Amino acid sequence: MTRNWSFAWVGSQASRTILILLGVIVVSQFVSSLIWYKQSYLKQEQLIVNYANSLALSAASTIRYFNDLPEDYRHLALNQLRNMGGAKFFVSLNDHYIDNSEYPNSSRTLLVTNEVERIFKNEIDYQGVVSATFTNRDNLRVFNEEIPIHELPFQWEHYGMPSGDAQAPILVIQVQISSGAWFYLAAPFTPLDSNYFNTQQVVTLILSTLLLILVTWVFIKREIQPIKDLAKAADKLSRQEDNISPVPVRGSRELRSAVTAFNQMHLKVNSFIRDRERLFSAISHDLKTPIACLKLRTEMLDNDRERENFSRIIGDLDLLVKGALQCMKETDIHEEIEPIDITNLIEHCQAIYPKGDTVISIQTAGLPHVMGKPLALKRCFLNLIDNGVKYGEKVDVFIADSEQQVTVSIKDHGQGIGDVNIDELFKPYYRAAEHVEGSGLGLTISRSIVKAHGGELTIDQLETGGLKVEVRFAK
Repeated sequence: MTRNWSFAWVGSQASRTILILLGVIVVSQFVSSLIWYKQSYLKQEQLIVNYANSLALSAASTIRYFNDLPEDYRHLALNQLRNMGGAKFFVSLNDHYIDNSEYPNSSRTLLVTNEVERIFKNEIDYQGVVSATFTNRDNLRVFNEEIPIHELPFQWEHYGMPSGDAQAPILVIQVQISSGAWFYLAAPFTPLDSNYFNTQQVVTLILSTLLLILVTWVFIKREIQPIKDLAKAADKLSRQEDNISPVPVRGSRELRSAVTAFNQMHLKVNSFIRDRERLFSAISHDLKTPIACLKLRTEMLDNDRERENFSRIIGDLDLLVKGALQCMKETDIHEEIEPIDITNLIEHCQAIYPKGDTVISIQTAGLPHVMGKPLALKRCFLNLIDNGVKYGEKVDVFIADSEQQVTVSIKDHGQGIGDVNIDELFKPYYRAAEHVEGSGLGLTISRSIVKAHGGELTIDQLETGGLKVEVRFAK
């Protein structure tokens, strides 16, 4: 049978285990990463708030110090602050507010600016104008002339800030300490947006997942091999093959128990079959002799009527015995399984009838082949065709081949079976018409042979009369 390997792979135990494991890994990694991300995000937010709080308190204490100084001494304190700050921050005293709000707003920029303004208004009770904004190094402007900081003369380098991370945001705090006097402080701030996942972490996660899946795949394949061996042996047993070796006992404790039980069952089935063969052989031998004696004694009767009655009874008894033995033999034929051309097999059955094509017509689509026992299948189709000829005089056989199965339809041209239940036809010794000679075992034997080949036999009554017997073999 042609297989769809994409769906076959998904249906295997190993692949389903791998897919489930992969799903568990993805979900667990997603949940753990989400928790870790949330914790890291909150932790970084707290660090940002603490940093902004510290910077705002330092700026507030500096402004209080400025307010306590006379205006003539403020430039001296400013120089001292610049020298102290060195390459950490930039301070100046301007005569107007400098707009440095080119940095894009986000939840964290608002968090920092609100924290700075809260410190000034709530912590030190400052009622003046306070402005906290973010900018980047390239757009930072200083002094009253609003000069970009990177354009300051080289000899004023100590007024600037370290280049450091050029992408780090700059926090600019401007506070109006008096009319026409604005305290200006610019300080590099910690990065507001962090990359929580880098390439190395992603690659490590992928490699560890692949390694886990590979190890699991090898382990699962090794564990399910005994199951495959057990399934093959069970399939051979269902087909009544003779070359069935004991399944090797290996694998987990549960698998070893199952394999051991199967091997024991196989031995018991073989013993039962041998005992049955010996029993039927004994019955065949023991019954033939008394039946032959009864026939001889019947022929010696003087009364013609009694002789005729006894002959008929003994004939029925002989027919029953032969039918039972035939049923046993034809459902337990010891043959090797081989590829069978169904069309050629049906044609051999057709050749038995003298009238040839006038009695049996055959139509074939495709090249139908099945694996089976040739003699058993030939007897099966002979029984079905013989029934069709007996009850319907003419038989039409249609053989169809598809990717999934081979179907053989046998239609007769009889009168059908009326109101008789279809299931009754499969019962041993049941005869649909008493006037037709037979033992009533043909359909029973045929269905048993078809089932032994893993197939299915069904019977339908046609609206136009007659019966249609359909035999399907899976590929």
